[in-house]
Amino acid sequence: ELAFVVDASGSIDAEEMRLQRQGYADALADPQVIKAVTSGFLRSIAVSYIEFAADGCVWQHVGWSKITDTASAQQVGARILAAPRDFCSGGNAIGDAVAFATKSTLENAFDGTRKVIDVSGDGPDTTGSIPVEVARNNAVANGFTINGLVIERPSMPSLPEYYRSAITGGPRSF
Repeated sequence: ELAFVVDASGSIDAEEMRLQRQGYADALADPQVIKAVTSGFLRSIAVSYIEFAADGCVWQHVGWSKITDTASAQQVGARILAAPRDFCSGGNAIGDAVAFATKSTLENAFDGTRKVIDVSGDGPDTTGSIPVEVARNNAVANGFTINGLVIERPSMPSLPEYYRSAITGGPRSF
């Protein structure tokens, strides 16, 4: 079970939004990814696409979808690319988004062998009802792996280290 948790805050411009969405769509349909998916124990993965911005702004644009082959991967990728762009100003509620992804994964209809949340963004957790470290620790305690995919922001050269220390966690996280 793989939840893509994507920064859609005001600091993300149209090119960065396209970078995130296209990157996930391309990755899902990559022949090496399809080979890994179809040769795994369950021969499939379940994917969800979630965007976040400020407090109260978490949107699940693509609900949990099963990928079993190239066609289903391309269909999910097309839905990611076609998702509306919701706007919400006021910062990054990464903790709320991770908590949402955790709850959504635990409550979905799938029972995967791994539970993974990929968080992409260009800034730190700045707002929301749940600090990201608390949400991360809860997810890890429930067997999740959380990965961080940092969008380079010259004004925040220490952002990769922040993601490593505050966001990522669990087995084989990066």
